[in-house]
Amino acid sequence: MLKWIRRRPPRVVIIGVGTVVAVILFAATSWRAPGAPADFPDGIPVSPRVTHVVLSGFNPWTGVPHGWIATVEGPLHLGDHVERGPVPDDIRGRWAIPLPLGFGLGAAAGLGLIVVARRFATDEPPDA
Repeated sequence: MLKWIRRRPPRVVIIGVGTVVAVILFAATSWRAPGAPADFPDGIPVSPRVTHVVLSGFNPWTGVPHGWIATVEGPLHLGDHVERGPVPDDIRGRWAIPLPLGFGLGAAAGLGLIVVARRFATDEPPDA
């Protein structure tokens, strides 16, 4: 594997490892149990004025939990307003690892892989 890493441009390894680690860490720390309480016990409110609904979860940039968010079109199409619901009990007080922090950790790991691959490089002739 070190030979494979050594053949790749360092930027590709750092960005690739950083991205994979960021997504895995965020997904692992923002996971909700299958039996978690529903945001809308009676179902999502259906209205022609509701233009966008985001279910409760974690902000991927900050890792802070949030409740449901609904964007409602204003009367006579004059503007939208945002309605926010409470943070569910199962995620209140928790924190997810945000994507930028996960990317930084992954990029450091990718840089470490590059250093190790170059440090233990052997100058063997390529296989014929």
